[in-house]
Amino acid sequence: MPSTTSILAALVAPLPMADFLAQHWPDRAYAAHGSPERLPAALRVPQLQSVEALAAKYRGRMSFGNATASSRTVGIEHTSPALLVRMGLSLYMPDIAALVPALGGMLRQLEQELGAPSGSARIGAFAASPGNGVSCHFDSEEVFSIQLQGEKRFHIAKAPDIEQPWGMQFNPGDPCFDDLYPQVPAGFPDPARSNFETVDMKPGTVLFMPRGTWHYTESGEGSLSVSIIVRTPAAFECALEALRLRLLQDARWRRPLYGAWGDRAQSATARGQWQALMQDWPRVTAGMDLDDAVLTRLNEAERLNQAGAASRFQRCPEARMEFEPNVQGGQTVRIVVRGAEGDDATPLHLEVPEAMVAPFRWLAAHTAAFAVADLASRFPSLPLAQHMGIVNALARARYLRQLWYGTIPAAQSPAE
Repeated sequence: MPSTTSILAALVAPLPMADFLAQHWPDRAYAAHGSPERLPAALRVPQLQSVEALAAKYRGRMSFGNATASSRTVGIEHTSPALLVRMGLSLYMPDIAALVPALGGMLRQLEQELGAPSGSARIGAFAASPGNGVSCHFDSEEVFSIQLQGEKRFHIAKAPDIEQPWGMQFNPGDPCFDDLYPQVPAGFPDPARSNFETVDMKPGTVLFMPRGTWHYTESGEGSLSVSIIVRTPAAFECALEALRLRLLQDARWRRPLYGAWGDRAQSATARGQWQALMQDWPRVTAGMDLDDAVLTRLNEAERLNQAGAASRFQRCPEARMEFEPNVQGGQTVRIVVRGAEGDDATPLHLEVPEAMVAPFRWLAAHTAAFAVADLASRFPSLPLAQHMGIVNALARARYLRQLWYGTIPAAQSPAE
């Protein structure tokens, strides 16, 4: 159950949450200093009060390094985190949500407060021995660093060479990922061209860093901190998925580019095919709006919660509906679903009064996609809310599947 207290408000206090969203999120760094007692309750549990307490429970993936000697880190599993810290190393535990059940709920609530899709936030922990830290780099995600134990100094600067970086972490001088090349045609970012400022982290300090913020750290005494990383999908990611689902609706876009990788004679037909598709581009993108893009990033349950009269559904091919008359009148409706192993499950039984049987019989016979409004217009004796309840129940029982993508206009024939 979501907390009644705002997670974001607790992290950015004493600045009001509305001011943080208006003045800092997502493009301007911000540091909040204060007592650890103001932090969300999920961050004040015993497992997060010391490296030793965390080490006693954590056995997941880790990476360790020594920033005083190299920017490189090494992945490792099934080793005590405390041992690596005692060896003078810096340690990153990328996923501690399973360790503290309350952290999952905290992340989901923070996502809602930031307007980000469910699953876009994760939480990891950093432990550093005195004098160690992380070498200079930037992340392609928004980061809230929260100091829990000890002290640490951040040096931060906005990278002026790149706006809105996408992809992975970038460490100057290390091999970079391929997707960075199209983002930096004028040359790779260099921290030497940035003006750094210092943020001293004490228990309770929260530092927000926008994506593309250079940073490196030094641990004064032994340090334990957590980082909440928020990876909101980029516009192009949402557009590509929405467009993919549109193009799948048209056989011309599904047809392979036969011969395109052959010699000039072999590829001639494919070139003609490609030119025709490029001329078709305005049609397939017509009416593609933000709702199309947003729905692609939601899971099935979240999409169903947002369903309305315009939402479309289609019967799942592995499901069927069975009817049995009741002695008292009406019908018992059973949903039967064939599983991957060939076994049948019956996830839903409904006692349906005679006045409501007709929509169910129509849904039992209908295999094409339909909108809820279309169903309601066929059976106007039932209110729209009742039709919504029917399709909602059948979708949760895996009889219907909500179609979460926009449709493309029909192609016109040459005569038209």
